[in-house]
Amino acid sequence: MPGLTLLNAMVGLLLPALLGPIAFGQYALMVTLFQYGLVFDFGLSQLVDRVVPPMLGGADQPLLARFIGQILWLRLYIAAALLVGGTLLLIALSLGGGLAFDLLPALLAMAAGIAFMVALGPASIYRARSQRRMFGLISIAVNLILAIGRPLGVLAGGLVGCFLCLTLGYLVIAVWVHGDLPPRRAERPSFAVCRSLLARGIPLFLTASVWAFYMTANRWIVSGLASSEALGQFAFAANAVYLIVGAVAGLAQFYYPRLTARAALAPAGALSLQVTRDFSVLAAGMALVSGVGMLLAPPLIGLLYPSFGPSAPALQVLLIAVPSLVVSSWLMPVSLNLARRPWLDGAVIYPFALLVLMGLTHLGYARAGLQGAGAGLVVSAQILLVMQLAHLRQTRLFRARDALVLVGCALALSALLAILLWSFPDGIGRITPHWAARVVPD
Repeated sequence: MPGLTLLNAMVGLLLPALLGPIAFGQYALMVTLFQYGLVFDFGLSQLVDRVVPPMLGGADQPLLARFIGQILWLRLYIAAALLVGGTLLLIALSLGGGLAFDLLPALLAMAAGIAFMVALGPASIYRARSQRRMFGLISIAVNLILAIGRPLGVLAGGLVGCFLCLTLGYLVIAVWVHGDLPPRRAERPSFAVCRSLLARGIPLFLTASVWAFYMTANRWIVSGLASSEALGQFAFAANAVYLIVGAVAGLAQFYYPRLTARAALAPAGALSLQVTRDFSVLAAGMALVSGVGMLLAPPLIGLLYPSFGPSAPALQVLLIAVPSLVVSSWLMPVSLNLARRPWLDGAVIYPFALLVLMGLTHLGYARAGLQGAGAGLVVSAQILLVMQLAHLRQTRLFRARDALVLVGCALALSALLAILLWSFPDGIGRITPHWAARVVPD
């Protein structure tokens, strides 16, 4: 998985060179449709994480098997409804002139995300059961499609080829994984059961969907304010940060199911110190990655992506948010599984952070261009983390003291990154810090 994560990151960095600033700006918007389709299962995968682990090893295994079958059927129903409804919506927007990109690749991007969502239905079951081998195989397969399909599709047919390859690849994987864990006819849920499952899943879905939009919202804000060229520059910087956060967030799937199962059985606060250490190490590791990225971004972008040179300052600012964003991405599934009121995440915490992000991105762009837009993510990421940990303090997992330690660690690391950027705004292109190079007159 780490190797595939690195490969996908390299592919993500290859696409701007293949597409150029303007086409890459369009890709950055279209790929959000893929990402939204991927999470649009109305919280059923989060519901599986919440329900299945406590039932493992229990006496009522037939009840568990029936629950799993009903979940798989309902995900197929949702996928069909999304495909029809999303297609009609995109066609209507295109006919009304409200679509910021071409219709065909947009439809394919949405279809690819929905097919990916269907493929992850059985994967969520294996993850909740802590059957890491099967979950790992599915994860490897979907990541290979992402790594191979995007560049080959772009080379063969531009944006249409890119999303067509993803759609076909994820359809094949969806058929394969449902062959090993088929939804049986006898387990088809009634309308009442579907309504009950959706009522339980939607509060969890709110968090996952708002998080997906949170990670891409600044692109949409900038698209309404900047030229196509400037959008492409900002999309390059935002995409690099998204690659880092998304790749590391994906590894949380190998961490939190076992953690939540242990936390359900352990005394309140028994795991607090260990979890605080784990997340502090995670934040420190991401701060190191961000610091290296800040120093290397200006010369490397100038060397490898000369047409994206203006994106370097925005990327350096956005990297300050990475430690807090990664910790937030790992805390999200923990909160959904353990919090007494998980709906607070989706109804209050994430929407508030999203509103802060949108407002500060708009204001920052008006004041300082692309760097100002990037600063909006930095501020909102700190607010999001503080609110998450304040909420998680009420669970059995964190003690108040340890939650404060983790907040302090993340904020201190972000402050250090900001100082590093202030000292070396040109990266390693300027060996001496700019403040040390000043000449003080006699």
